[in-house]
Amino acid sequence: IVEDTEGLPERGTAAMEKLINQDGVVAVGGGYHSSVGVAAKEVAHANGIPVVFAETWNDTITSSMYPEIFRIAPLNSEYSASNSNLVRFLNEEANAGFAKVVIITENTDYGIPAAQTTTDLLAEQGVEAVTFGVDIGTQDFAGIIERMKAENPDLVMDLLTGEAGYNF
Repeated sequence: IVEDTEGLPERGTAAMEKLINQDGVVAVGGGYHSSVGVAAKEVAHANGIPVVFAETWNDTITSSMYPEIFRIAPLNSEYSASNSNLVRFLNEEANAGFAKVVIITENTDYGIPAAQTTTDLLAEQGVEAVTFGVDIGTQDFAGIIERMKAENPDLVMDLLTGEAGYNF
């Protein structure tokens, strides 16, 4: 049985309720958007239905330690640490000497925490980070690219996913 959440938390909650209460599922698999996972996990937990989320990266999906909630995607914090390690590697091994990084991220439960964690980790290395957030579905990046260029960054980090990432 397939339900489309359209990437919307309220649709995710409704879909989870339908799957459990009308369709009688005994488990759920899939899911892409962290915002949907954050909301839908509560319905699954309340009903004792196991869920394996496929691509929900927000740390809070599993930090609740609900026995029914699993993930196969990495945590935002792990991903952000790998981004920070990449910058550290480039600074030390390639002697790039980054002083300023621009981060472009999506305004979601994935993107906002990922950008903040990355910013914090970069700050520990003495690298300034400026973040620009965009909505999922953004198609015209001309204005934001001009604002990014005005920051005169040494590196641009792209934390966009899906359509926004392709369009960027």
